This record gives sequence, structure tokens and C-alpha cells, in this order.
Amino acid sequence: MRWWRVLTVLALVCAGVSARAGTVDVTALEIVARSGRQSLLWDKWFLVDRPARLAWARGFLLAGGSASVLAPMVRDLWTENGTDRPASEAAQREAVVMFFYGYLRLRIDGQYCRDASSPGDLLYDFVMEVHAVAQFAAKLPPDIMRALADEAAALELRSAAVRGADRFVCSRGRLQLRTDFYLARDLAQDLAAFTREAAYREILAFGSARPKR
Repeated sequence: MRWWRVLTVLALVCAGVSARAGTVDVTALEIVARSGRQSLLWDKWFLVDRPARLAWARGFLLAGGSASVLAPMVRDLWTENGTDRPASEAAQREAVVMFFYGYLRLRIDGQYCRDASSPGDLLYDFVMEVHAVAQFAAKLPPDIMRALADEAAALELRSAAVRGADRFVCSRGRLQLRTDFYLARDLAQDLAAFTREAAYREILAFGSARPKR
């Protein structure tokens, strides 16, 4: 059994004990997130105090943590404790920034997947999971959209320096590869640079851009 599976099991056991008391520590979220198993992350997400889980998610992503956190975080920012009502204006702004950040990151890091069908499937699923934010972003005035896109691009560049191989990014698609997910990074740097520019143009015109499966 791989080490991350052992840690995941231990985290879930600890989280189960805490959940009976009405709370799960963010440590359990981090261990599950590092395993790349987003379904388990969704199960535990709302059992953690909201300010604590959002603060953890911000730090985790900027430190190069798994993209499995993106959809739960964006949806959480857009809503209040799982309801369907839009949150505050500040939270809406952050939700759009993190949505754009997620779009950029999945487009860029997906270029390292050996299974070429995986990143497209994952990007489609990400947009569908946070479709309310995607629809809101598509209707933003151009100047506001550019400002938020610039902020997202800066975050992506900041985290790019510390991001490593993320099994979650390559966990979808037809092949469902479990090992050897990535191309050698030194062979794909030029491809990532091209994708970064292309993905930025896509989010600036997001009303007409749609991820392809």
C-alpha cells in the first residue's frame, strides 16, 4: 500500500472521530487533498469550520498543493455554508479570481499528462462543478474581467514555481493512468509557456470560450 493511501486511511479515521463531535481538523483535509481524491475531500469539506477551511485552502494552493482543492474552494466562496445564495461582493470577487486561477492552472499543468484526454475532461468537470461562478464571470464588464484575470494570472505564476506533479490533474480521461503521469518538465516548459498565454486569452473572452472534452 502506498504511503499516501496509509495516510489517507489514518486521516479518515481521525476525521470520523472528530466528525462525531461536529468538526474535522484541516490536517485531515490536507492529507486527503494530497492523495488527489477529490470525492473524499468533498465528503469532509463542510465538516471543517468555514474560515479555517478557506484559510487553509488559500495557503495550500499557493504553496503548490493539489488542484483537487479548487472546486470545493470556489463553490464555498460563492455560497454561504452550502446554500445557493451568492456571498458578499468580496467573496464573489475572490471566487471569480480562484475560478480563473483554476482554469489557468488546469490548462497549463494538464499539458504534462501522458493521457491527453485527462486535462480536457477535468477542465470540463471543473467548470460544470462551479457553473454559477462561470456564468457570473462570463457576464462581467471587460475592465473588471481583465483586472480579475490579471490577479489570477499573478497567483498562477506565483504558485507555478512550487508546484510539483499533481496526480489529480491527470486522474481523469480514458486511460486512467495511476503511474508515470507526467512528461519530463524540461521537455515541456515551452509548451507550458504557450499554454499560459493561450489560457489567459481564453479567460479574457470567457463568455465565448468553452473547455473541450
